[in-house]
Amino acid sequence: MKKLLCILLLLSVCIGTTTANPISFGIGNYSRHLESVYDGLPEETIFDPSFYRFGTDVRLKIFFMEMTMNGVFGNSNGIMNSWYDGIMTLGVHAPLFGIFDLGIGIGPFYAIRYDQGEAISYRHYIKEDDPDSWWYTQAEDFGEILGDSIMGYRMHMDMHLGKLSFGVSVDAPTVGYTLNNGDFEAMDMNLQKMRIGTSVMYWLF
Repeated sequence: MKKLLCILLLLSVCIGTTTANPISFGIGNYSRHLESVYDGLPEETIFDPSFYRFGTDVRLKIFFMEMTMNGVFGNSNGIMNSWYDGIMTLGVHAPLFGIFDLGIGIGPFYAIRYDQGEAISYRHYIKEDDPDSWWYTQAEDFGEILGDSIMGYRMHMDMHLGKLSFGVSVDAPTVGYTLNNGDFEAMDMNLQKMRIGTSVMYWLF
C-alpha cells in the first residue's frame, strides 16, 4: 500500500507541474456514507439518503499542491447538527484529460462540537480494545489536533463541467500514526474504517 501511494504521489507531481492551473479554490456540498466500504459497496444502503451525513468540502489548489478540509454534521447528545467531523489533508492533485482531476492527501481527522454557542475541538484517537470505531477526545487547540490526532488518507476523483465539479472520494485513517509519535510503522491504512463520500463543488477561480 505504501508503494502504491508513493507511485501515485510521484505521478501526480509529474503531471500536475505541467498541467495544473496556478491557483484554484472551490467550496461545495459533501455527503459521506455511514458504513465502511471495506467489504465493498453496501448495495442495500448505497442509494439510501438516510445512511448519509451531509456537510461541506473546501479545497485550495496551488499548482500541483492541494489542501482540503471536509466534514459532515451529526448528532451530539440528541441535538441535530451539533457535531461536525471530517479530515484536513495536504497533498497533490493532477488534472487528467482536461475534464477529470485526481487528488490524494494525508492529514489529521478532527471534530467540532457546538454547545450553547461555543465550538469545542476534538481529535481522533484509537482505543486499544476497539480500534475499528471512531473515538474522539477533546483537544486544547488546533496544534493538538495537528500533532496528536490520528492521521489518515483521502483520495478523490472529480469531473469538471465549467465552474462545477462532481466527485467521489474515499478516506481511511492510519492504524495509529500521528505527527507527534512519528511511528512510520503505523502509517498503514486501517481499511476496515474506509468510507466513501461524494461532492458537488463550485469553483470560484
